[in-house]
Amino acid sequence: MKHQSTSLTPIIFLGMVQERDQHVKEIAMLNEELQNNKQELKQLIKLHDELEEAFKDQKVTLEKTNQELQEKEAQMDILPPVELNGPEELKQEIERTRRQVFTKEKQILDLKSKLEHMQDNVKQFQEGFRKKELDIKRRDEKIDELHKKLKQADRKSVFSEAYTEESYTTSNTSDIDIVREGHLADKYEETVQENKTLKDTIAKLEQQLQEQNSNHEDMKVKMKHASDERIAQLEAELKELKDENIEYDEDNRHLSQQLEAMVGEIEILQREHKQLQSEKVQCMNEISKMEREYDDAVCNKDQAINHLSEQMKLAKEAQDVIKAEATAFKRHSVELESERDKLYAENLKLAAEVEELEVELNTAVNTTDGNCRSLQEKLERLECTVKEKENELDNACRELEKIQKYLEQCECKKHQGQSDEIIRLTSENKMFTEKIRALQDELARYKARLDNCPCADIKRNIPEASGCCGLLKLQAENTRLTDDKVKHEKTVKELQDELCQKNYIIFSLEECVDKTNKILADCEREIKELHCHRECLKKDFATVKVELEKKNYEIAAHKADKEALQEQVHTLIEMNQQLGKDNMQYAKQDQVRCEIEKKIMCLCEDYNTLLKDFNARDEELDKIKEQFEVLQKCCKTPFIHKEEFKRLKTASKEIRTIFSSQSKKTSFRTEAKIPECTKCLDALVDNTGSRKIDCKLLEQKNNSLSTEVIIMKKFVHDILIDNNNLKQGILNLLTTVIDKLKVLEGHGTICPSTVEIVARALTALEKKLKESAKPSCCPIPKCTCMKEICMSYSRKSCAESDSDPDPKPKSTMCAAPREICNCEEESLTCDCSMEDRPMHEPVMIRDLCACEVVL
Repeated sequence: MKHQSTSLTPIIFLGMVQERDQHVKEIAMLNEELQNNKQELKQLIKLHDELEEAFKDQKVTLEKTNQELQEKEAQMDILPPVELNGPEELKQEIERTRRQVFTKEKQILDLKSKLEHMQDNVKQFQEGFRKKELDIKRRDEKIDELHKKLKQADRKSVFSEAYTEESYTTSNTSDIDIVREGHLADKYEETVQENKTLKDTIAKLEQQLQEQNSNHEDMKVKMKHASDERIAQLEAELKELKDENIEYDEDNRHLSQQLEAMVGEIEILQREHKQLQSEKVQCMNEISKMEREYDDAVCNKDQAINHLSEQMKLAKEAQDVIKAEATAFKRHSVELESERDKLYAENLKLAAEVEELEVELNTAVNTTDGNCRSLQEKLERLECTVKEKENELDNACRELEKIQKYLEQCECKKHQGQSDEIIRLTSENKMFTEKIRALQDELARYKARLDNCPCADIKRNIPEASGCCGLLKLQAENTRLTDDKVKHEKTVKELQDELCQKNYIIFSLEECVDKTNKILADCEREIKELHCHRECLKKDFATVKVELEKKNYEIAAHKADKEALQEQVHTLIEMNQQLGKDNMQYAKQDQVRCEIEKKIMCLCEDYNTLLKDFNARDEELDKIKEQFEVLQKCCKTPFIHKEEFKRLKTASKEIRTIFSSQSKKTSFRTEAKIPECTKCLDALVDNTGSRKIDCKLLEQKNNSLSTEVIIMKKFVHDILIDNNNLKQGILNLLTTVIDKLKVLEGHGTICPSTVEIVARALTALEKKLKESAKPSCCPIPKCTCMKEICMSYSRKSCAESDSDPDPKPKSTMCAAPREICNCEEESLTCDCSMEDRPMHEPVMIRDLCACEVVL
């Protein structure tokens, strides 16, 4: 029973140590995954720096564009209006302006759709970033759970140590009992020596035997009672140990199940980490694509702005031209309306005249007959005269040519008479040509009148037909006149339709003018809003600078606290190292305990052999009693025969030999075992005293360390809460900066130059914070705890100072404390790793609004 109780405790202790080592390995794996995530977040910090520089570039470009717009507006006011020739050119210009406006609207819609697509991508990236943060929080929570399990395992190990000490004390009591039994054996030897006096007197031997028997029976009763009590105690302890073993088995099963679950969760986390890495690669590719599209969109937008400015100039010029043409068109429309009224009046007059003409046709026929005949005669005469004159002109021309030839040949050109005749002939020639032309014009006029006059056709057909036919012709002429009237009415309607079309064109032109005016008003309003936003941003930057100065001052004030915390951390690390050494010593002491237990088992075996010897001695005593009875019988008889005397001698000799042999055996054994037992007892007493003192010291150390660890955990927890609040503030400020950038750039597009300026500004700010928050030198080369604390403070300053950019800090872990086995040290390192996200490593922010500033 003793052996079982003592052998179970080191096995349980080893199992607990193995479980704790497994927990430490799992925590190390999770910390490595966290370090990978921190490296990803460094890239986001870099993006944040680049975006701050880009923001400044964007401001400069906005100022330049505002100046260019003002200059272009001044140029538009100076430009003279364009003059257009006719309504056709006006229509063409209107169509051109419509096409330009339509193309611009298309471009604006395309830009809006691209911006919406980019915003959706930014939102998706933000959601992925938030998911990553949630995964990191879950991992931190799992690490906390593992630390709790490690603490429970350490508590169980302490309990097992206490149990081993109890078993050790029980083993010591058993050794004491054995020593007592050895003392009883000495007493028994003394009784054996007293039995030697039986040679002198049988009576004394009988009395001594009776006394020894009584003493022996009393000792038996006492030994049985003590053994029964000891057996009851051992059985109770066995029951307790069995119950404890059952509890330990249940705890081990529960812990094994939890470990299996944790292994499964770690595998799931590794898969999720791989998925996150793949998603990260995809996001980076998408971000690169978005950056390219963004650059293209910015270039297109710049080109569109230039094109719009040129078109604004043209639109203003066209507007002035349209206004002038509209006024001219209105005048023309008024003139057309007046002409339309005149045509209506003329139409009415013509209708009246047609009725009068129908009445006067009969009278006019007779009058026109004479006129037509006289005109025909005159025409014939004129034709004859014209022919004669032409002949005369031909003759005169021939004579002139002859005269000119003659004059050219003649050498006497000085005669004045000939020159006078030449002048006279030329003048007459001119007169004749003018008369011929006038007669030709009159002939053309008369011919036209004859062709247009309806009476001429009627008079020509009069001699061919009778009076009835004349009436029919007059009726036909009447119908022709009505047809002419209908034609005139159609022409009037066509003129009215043309007037309506022209009025519609004028109305559409006026609408175009109104639209252009509205567009110009919207442009002016947007320019004013941009100026207002620019001023607001200047104010915001001023406030941000003031806050940065405040935060730098606070960082300088917190340096003393950092140094004190660093000293505390190093003291705790040293204490943890000492505890690790103590654990190694305790492991050695456990080995010593095992050896002592083996020795105790050997003593138990010796005790069992002694019991067997006692039983053998009891049997021998029974034999001696029988012999004494024989002797007594012989003594009672008055006469002793020779045979009986020989029997007495032989019996006495046998008794002497038995007692002598037993005395020798017991004396040698006891003398050899007494010094060994005393040495073992002294060593056990010393070990128990020293171990009790060590246990008390360790309990005091553990209590002090636990209080310090609790204080440090509270402090780290407060730092974590502050860091989370700062993260949220930074995200909010980043979103505000992005919105302002979008407003400044118009519909969300940001120039790459502004992104570079914003990023440069943030990197400069980051360098200042690094210089102001450098940690002091750490004596431990692998320890990064002080870096974590400095990073948390620098993160606070960055979050409060940058109060606009985007999703940021996260990073490295505490490395040195991982080598220490102690529970408190591991919990402390885990708390350090909970917030292992330094700020002095720049955040890559590719997507963060303009942050992460993500774009």
